[in-house]
Amino acid sequence: MQLGILEIPESFVSRVSYPFSSSPAALGFMEEELAIEGNVGGDLQLWRQGSIITVKGAVSAQVNVQCCRCLVDARVQLDPDITVRCIPGPLDDDSTLTETGEV
Repeated sequence: MQLGILEIPESFVSRVSYPFSSSPAALGFMEEELAIEGNVGGDLQLWRQGSIITVKGAVSAQVNVQCCRCLVDARVQLDPDITVRCIPGPLDDDSTLTETGEV
């Protein structure tokens, strides 16, 4: 799902809900970086204040790691709550703020 910046409500009260379940590759994870079992899922809420976009919610995934004590492979469930604020950088004198179409 892609959302245009202007499609995101300018209010916490009327925020957009974005449930998802995607393969690690579709989210940009490389297999050699992190051994994720199955899909990465979650439920995110998006809203904006002017050009600042806030993303808040929960993400879940199972990863394979090596135990640091006994070195045996172990599967660990990750369920972090996240909050991210996307703040645009300063514009050059000859630049204009344009929507890229994807958040």
